[in-house]
Amino acid sequence: VFNHDFSVSVPTTLNFSVKGVSSKDIMDVLDASHIRVSSGSACSSKVTRSFVLDAMGLSDWQSESAIRMSFGPATTQATVDKACERIQLVAQALQQSCLIVADTNNDHDAQLDGVVQLKYDDHCCYVLIDREAREVAIIDPHPALAGRLENLVRCQNYDVQGVLVSSDDSDVQQAASMLRAMLIGAEPNTDMWGWPEHAIAGCDAVPAECDCGVQGCLSVGQRRLFKLGDELPTFLLSEPVKAAESLRVDFAFLGAHQAIRDIQHCISDTTLVCPRKDGEHQLVLAKSMQSGAASIVEDTQALWERDDITIIDVRERQEHVVDDLPAHASVVNVPLTEAIQFIHEHPQLKSSPLVCVCRSGQRSGVMADALTRLGFTKVQHLSGGLALASTPV
Repeated sequence: VFNHDFSVSVPTTLNFSVKGVSSKDIMDVLDASHIRVSSGSACSSKVTRSFVLDAMGLSDWQSESAIRMSFGPATTQATVDKACERIQLVAQALQQSCLIVADTNNDHDAQLDGVVQLKYDDHCCYVLIDREAREVAIIDPHPALAGRLENLVRCQNYDVQGVLVSSDDSDVQQAASMLRAMLIGAEPNTDMWGWPEHAIAGCDAVPAECDCGVQGCLSVGQRRLFKLGDELPTFLLSEPVKAAESLRVDFAFLGAHQAIRDIQHCISDTTLVCPRKDGEHQLVLAKSMQSGAASIVEDTQALWERDDITIIDVRERQEHVVDDLPAHASVVNVPLTEAIQFIHEHPQLKSSPLVCVCRSGQRSGVMADALTRLGFTKVQHLSGGLALASTPV
């Protein structure tokens, strides 16, 4: 929606919002289409909502999603036409990423499979997806992510196996309860952590690492989800079920106030440990981690000519699809939201040359450092990002 009356507005600025989509997501995908916009307060880049729209009495979602697009008298009709074409591509990309639910969705998010990490500030929410089974479980939803989670589930028509929490934070508890009511239907019988009563009754497998004291499990497709502990629980996600009844733990989702040392008797060296809070942008942890940071690409022009590397585009899928990288090398799109699953599935790349890129260099730096800590030995990233890189036209 447009946030102003055109009859009393200056002719050089459009102010608009998209319900259910954050201003950051809109800015990122427009920037990938080479359209520069701004958001938040015009007086402070650190403010994520519009004080002007607040003063106008508009709704919170309009204020928090507001985008300003400006142009001037020197802007040509050809430029406007080109911008309109790109904005149409942006709208399609947002629909296909399930950020906007529409009848025309082609569903780039249909490719999601495994562990997906969504963040709000330093809070981490995890979505466990089995694409083939159309089943999903959600761990620690934040109220600010509830709309995105609802869109994702409804867009893909997933069957929600559980909405779980690992802390007694009231906002997370309330978000989980609301999502259970909306996505599961009738509120199931659960404990205070969202663990369903039927999950306690029994399970066809147990974690292989030890007798952790888990009781029952939830099925998410071929994997089994275990709850460890009765207070501030950690959740353990197994490898896909095989003939054996004893399963390796592939992922551990730390409970509030817990550290790796508290669960090391239940995980292996290959288990990826997913933090509930990630203020230091570590992304993912493990029992054994390397020190140091990834190196930086020195010759950005030569980067695009190389064919002996794998380029990891860390931008979100809707950014990637509107802006192809002009590279000779193989390019794989791995948004930070999907990085944990990518790391789990690609141990064979630990000795391969990898270069991480994104729009500003921030996300690629997080990804490159995480890969380095987890034993990937030839990782670089593009400091300053694509915005500052010298790329061929």
